[in-house]
Parts: sequence; structure tokens; C-alpha cells
Amino acid sequence: MEAYAIVQHGKPLEKLSRPTPVPVGREVLVAVTHSGICHSDLHVIEGRYDLGSRGELDLAKRGLKLPLIPGHEVVGNVVSWGVDADGEGLNAGDVKLVFPWVGCGDCSRCRADEQNLCLSMRPMGLADDGGYSTHVLVSDPKYLLNIDGLDPAVAATYACSGVTVYGAYLRCRYRPRKARRRTGARRIAGCPRGRRHSIDRRKDQRGVRRTSAFDHRHGQRQFNR
Repeated sequence: MEAYAIVQHGKPLEKLSRPTPVPVGREVLVAVTHSGICHSDLHVIEGRYDLGSRGELDLAKRGLKLPLIPGHEVVGNVVSWGVDADGEGLNAGDVKLVFPWVGCGDCSRCRADEQNLCLSMRPMGLADDGGYSTHVLVSDPKYLLNIDGLDPAVAATYACSGVTVYGAYLRCRYRPRKARRRTGARRIAGCPRGRRHSIDRRKDQRGVRRTSAFDHRHGQRQFNR
């Protein structure tokens, strides 16, 4: 297989050639047809996150190992799978969206099928090799989603940017209908795991439009601008 990998932070991706993985156990090999570009990929390439007044988050100090193949918005065709994945409804050539938020599989969150809240999560393309390659190895068939009727080029982005905005929208559903009409989807990133947030834009008592975020779990308004 061929891939483009981060070999050194702050430098262009380098083209690599590796043996194509052979799936074992419940692993599934997927031939990549589409891979989205997320702003998180750029942060990982740079090797840091700018946290504003809190400084920078150095990914190398957080244990990120190179080389790393980025890309966590992946659609592709099923190629083969390990023997333990027999009977999971897989067929060679199936078009699947890859769910990238892979948990440890052992913690209470993973056992509750909430891998995206796992504290030991290893996301595809952010901790383990991702979709900037001809093939990806998916650890379990449950991370492969049907996208029947969807444009694969659009569906790929749903794995990250799509679920981010959709999750925020769902958390706003409790609002009265009139208030919901004033709630707009905005770019949402970097929310701490496990918190329930909503973001809205509305006029205050003086008629000034403000954008505010509210953490419903702790009952705290995080910003009001």
C-alpha cells in the first residue's frame, strides 16, 4: 500500500510504501476511495494545538508517535476481513464509512458503546494510522457504517464535522420551538469530552445579537459574546 505520512512535525507529508495489512481476528481491510481533510489534521501535522491564553498543547509530549498517517474522515470499499468477523454481513466491495473514534474496548464507556467518550481512545488518523493511504485496517466491523444513497465524498466528512454539529443540534432540542428557530449551527471544535454543550445566537434585552455557549451538565455559561 502507499500512504502520505507525517514524518516530522511542521514539514510536508512524505510518501511511504508499506506492505498491505492482512486482517486478523475481527479486523477489516478497507480500500480507501475518499478521505476528508479536517482542521485537526493540520494541527497534528504541525504537532501542536494553539490553546490561546493557555499556551500550546505539544502532541509529542502527549505521546504522539511518528510516522503517522493522518486522515479520519474515510470512505472505502471492503476488501477482506479476519476469520472472527465472518457472519457480520460483510461483502467484498461494500462501500462503508469508517467510524474513526476507536475506544480501548474495555472501559465502562466502551462497554456502553460510547467509544467516543473513552479516556484511552485512539482515533484513526490522530493516534493510529488513518486514511491518507490506499488502505486502512479497521479494528472491528462495528466501526463500518452504511452510506446507501449518500455521495461518498460528502459522507466522508460526516465522520467528524458532521457528527460534531449534529451532536450539538441534538442537545438543543429541549429548547422551546420559538427559541430553536433562533438557534444556528456554528463551527464547533475542542469541546471537552463528556460535556453537553449548546450554542446559540440571539438578541439580548438591549437588542444586541450575542453568541453564547452553555454547559448543561455543570449549569455553566462558558462564554457570551
